[in-house]
Amino acid sequence: MRYVLPVIGAAAITGMLIPTQKVAAADDAGKKMAVYSLNSSDPYSTDTLKTLVIEKLAEQDSNIILNNIDIANSQMAVSGLNMNKPGIQSVTIKIGLTQYDDSAKSLGYSITETAAINVVKTSTPTLKLKKVSVVVNNGDAWNPSSYISSISDDSGALPVLKEVDNVNMNVDGDYYASYTAVNAEGYSTTAVLNVTVKTPQEVLDARAAAEEAEAAAKKEAEEKKAAEEKKAKEAAALAAAQTTTTSSGKVYGVSGSNPYSGGWSNCTAGAWEAVYENLGVSLPNFGDAGSWLYSASSDGYSTGGSPAVGSVAVYSHHVAYVDQVSADGSAVHIIEGNYNGHYNERWVSASGDGFQANIGYIYVK
Repeated sequence: MRYVLPVIGAAAITGMLIPTQKVAAADDAGKKMAVYSLNSSDPYSTDTLKTLVIEKLAEQDSNIILNNIDIANSQMAVSGLNMNKPGIQSVTIKIGLTQYDDSAKSLGYSITETAAINVVKTSTPTLKLKKVSVVVNNGDAWNPSSYISSISDDSGALPVLKEVDNVNMNVDGDYYASYTAVNAEGYSTTAVLNVTVKTPQEVLDARAAAEEAEAAAKKEAEEKKAAEEKKAKEAAALAAAQTTTTSSGKVYGVSGSNPYSGGWSNCTAGAWEAVYENLGVSLPNFGDAGSWLYSASSDGYSTGGSPAVGSVAVYSHHVAYVDQVSADGSAVHIIEGNYNGHYNERWVSASGDGFQANIGYIYVK
């Protein structure tokens, strides 16, 4: 609750029990009848009475939280009230409460009571608001007094202004502010302002842009990381294809002067590398595997049909380095590339067989 203007002393007499009045006899439930005081000249007498009744209900019932009640949209029906007739009148009041949320749902709470209305024919303060509803920006300062158009009293004294609200300027939503002006005689006038807190569109757009930029940056970083990981895997696979260890423990790599690409996934690159690693000889580029025998002979290398350690076995579509020959010369141990796509060593017939028939040997030294 806020006091926007200084208190000038007199207390309001509205919405209280008056035990000295005879009409405050026990009702059917054995309770004292509530007595409310209204001014016959109050232009908002219905709003004033509804506010008083709801405030009293909230005082009597802890389940009713006043800040959650949409007073403006709560329903009230009064029978037996004549505002043109001064004095105490017995009336029947029926109240249906509505709470604040996205759809202003009914609470399902209603009550009917018999009450006494003391209609006082005297002047009430005049309270006018600039609007009945406003939309304010989320995050701005809440200044309830800025929505008051005028406040006055026939006595000339400035009334006390009491303001109650449930406005949260940091959360979008619908709220209310209730203003009550009280004069020196204790008579009051109430007005309700509906308040909508809303985040400006430019702020929403900026947030969306920032979130989009953050998502794009995250995606870019993930893609860069994935590309780097892929590159590292490919480099590791290439290194594995280009470097191998034989059964004897000899490590084969790929010489930087090897004229053939593909490392050990290529038989010509493998044969060239085996010759270089074992004999220290850098062979020229003899072309495809099937042309090695003719190209070597043309370049001055000796060739023949008998296997020898340190020679290159040439097949119809394959070449391999010979590092061992059986005692009877019928088998050779070869080191080869592109055997199922990678380095390999094995014993094979010196003459080859089937698709890989041997067509001769190149004697490197």
